[in-house]
Amino acid sequence: MTNNDVFATLPKLRLPALLEGELQYLDLTSFMGQWLVFCCLSEFSPGDMMILARQDARLHHAGAKFLVLFPSPTSLHTIRRTQASLCRFPLLADPSERLIRALRIVPPLPADRVQTVIVEPAGKIRYHLTHSLNARGMEFMAEIFNYCRQHFTAETRPSQWPAGRFSYDPETKLLVCSEPSTIIHATHSDKRNRLMTTHHNSHPMKWTKLNICDCGRLHLTYGVVTLHFTRKEFVDFAGLISQLAAHLPSILPATRPYETRSTSTDQDSLLCC
Repeated sequence: MTNNDVFATLPKLRLPALLEGELQYLDLTSFMGQWLVFCCLSEFSPGDMMILARQDARLHHAGAKFLVLFPSPTSLHTIRRTQASLCRFPLLADPSERLIRALRIVPPLPADRVQTVIVEPAGKIRYHLTHSLNARGMEFMAEIFNYCRQHFTAETRPSQWPAGRFSYDPETKLLVCSEPSTIIHATHSDKRNRLMTTHHNSHPMKWTKLNICDCGRLHLTYGVVTLHFTRKEFVDFAGLISQLAAHLPSILPATRPYETRSTSTDQDSLLCC
């Protein structure tokens, strides 16, 4: 059990995942802005699920996201054939081992031991420990998490947009804010200081689905930025999207001969998000 002094930023990956019985790809950037607890297992048995489920409930109550990580996707296919596949927390596979290396996990592990990595909302590793896969080991891990949350939350609180009302700036072609807001966003580069930008002519706008986070907010991911909305904030945002759609003819380039989409289709793609 060692305190990890290397504040490595999590890589931006989409990993195979099993969630509530469904195999899917999970984007790790969708979890930015909240505490993450990665628990890496080399093997899995149905009896482990009860211990993991209790730990998930405990961490969820404390405001953290619990993720179980396996080095090989074979484990996911094995688990999918059991009732354990219906668990409410993500079971991840990392066949390329990029995430495992970023988290400084060293497989293989003994069957009765797991490695846990605690990551702060900004994406930095705060603690790395090896412990038993039993009630006492999980209780110890929860104690370490509470320590990290109490000592690091103040200095790593997610940044906030300094404004809340959305407006469209036709000169810069950006959506901007103009009043105090509670919209939380993930860490992003200096080039993404605004809510969002239109792409260059060769890159039409692309949007992702809106989902409900564990925090109860709607979230929308655009590039490296994840926005979290209350319902009122999302209504304001949707109104701005409608205004933006009215300006599309002056924003988007003319349709190329090899493109079949029309301007109305682009408008629909914006409004459907």
